[in-house]
Amino acid sequence: MTTGYIYALTDSHGTVRYIGQTARTPEDRYRDHRRAAKGGADNRVYRWMRKVGKTSVRTLETVEYDDIAFLNEREIYWVTFFRRLGADLTNMTDGGFGIQGFSTRDALLNYYATNPEARERNRQGQLKRYADPAERERAKQIAREFWSSPAGAATRARMSAAAAERGRERREQREAERLAAVEARLHDCSVCDTPTYTKYCGADCFAEGQARYVRDLYRAKAGLPVDPAAPTSKWGVTRGLHVTKHEDIAS
Repeated sequence: MTTGYIYALTDSHGTVRYIGQTARTPEDRYRDHRRAAKGGADNRVYRWMRKVGKTSVRTLETVEYDDIAFLNEREIYWVTFFRRLGADLTNMTDGGFGIQGFSTRDALLNYYATNPEARERNRQGQLKRYADPAERERAKQIAREFWSSPAGAATRARMSAAAAERGRERREQREAERLAAVEARLHDCSVCDTPTYTKYCGADCFAEGQARYVRDLYRAKAGLPVDPAAPTSKWGVTRGLHVTKHEDIAS
């Protein structure tokens, strides 16, 4: 069993800007980074170190592994974790010795989706890690420091804006569904064919509809032809129509 470390380089505010892995101590690896930065190395992380001047190193996770692939997976996890939180990392890849080809989030999801063994290794590693109270406290401290940093404040602002946008979209969708449902109920009045959401468009048409119903009821009993669309004499008078008397109620 080999012990490895996932470490982070931070600026003077404690903001995480680089994630790395090492089989030595993070402090030893940090000294290598500082020497490379002072030597003029042209990677993004070294340009950042020269620009800000004051940097520091912190251990994110202690990893016990038999296969280097597990250490790679843990680096991919932490790179993805901080990028999803909005951290402006100087890492040029998604971690794991340069696994590329996917977006930062998809890199991890696709890797675990296609590697059941990797998922199980990760699960067992996390169970072992968080069984240690010190590791749980370290994870909490990392989260507290991130959310209290400028990057955390910016992430909260982005999350709030995204939540507000999702809420607006949901409200617009519900309103569109409501209007569609209302529109689906629109039909022609049973009497005058005026568009309406009820059977009759008004009191006059309601009275006419009831009158036609009673008229046709009696006509049916008398064995006379029934025509629900034919207006009654009262309706004809009020609407200026010529309607004969026998169209009302059968005698």
